[in-house]
Amino acid sequence: MIQLPSGKFYSAPYVIKAPILFPIVAILIIFLVIQVRKREKLTTYTFCSITIFTIYLYFLTAVTLFPINYYPIGSEIYNIPFGKQMMYNFNILNLFSYNKNQLIGNFILLMPFSFFISILKEKYAHPRTNFIMLIKISLSIEILQLVTNYFYIGSRIFDINDLILNIFGGFCGYIIFTAIKKIFSKEIDIFRIG
Repeated sequence: MIQLPSGKFYSAPYVIKAPILFPIVAILIIFLVIQVRKREKLTTYTFCSITIFTIYLYFLTAVTLFPINYYPIGSEIYNIPFGKQMMYNFNILNLFSYNKNQLIGNFILLMPFSFFISILKEKYAHPRTNFIMLIKISLSIEILQLVTNYFYIGSRIFDINDLILNIFGGFCGYIIFTAIKKIFSKEIDIFRIG
């Protein structure tokens, strides 16, 4: 559903949902396993970490970019010029008006991402590279939401508060990784792909 500044809502007659990505997820897991096997011996632990991370990426995509709206040619919404709907929020004070589920959801959204990239790749086990990756992935999500909304495909907006919560939560995921690494420093290495 898309909202215009006038307050009018448009609902798409056809909606594409995230399960359409299932075949892509399966192909991605197979591709990653093949790539890892080419370079080194694939352990059960590495296979499990790749699979869990890929499934997490599916849910991350499902939550942030789906459903995708489809308006047939000739729909009333195309009479409105692109970019006339609500597309962004740069007011940080709006953070205090979010409901609890929205705050928690945005906070934990990238926590597993930060944790998994730290486990899977040695270079992301350092705070600076992990933090830069968190900024890149969170900004990419928000920009994709903005672009899909601009063309009436999505219905989410670019929200600075989501960006802040995603990055802060993701960095907490890195802190959890660091705490676990201190306890299980040798065991962590069995999950790495490089």
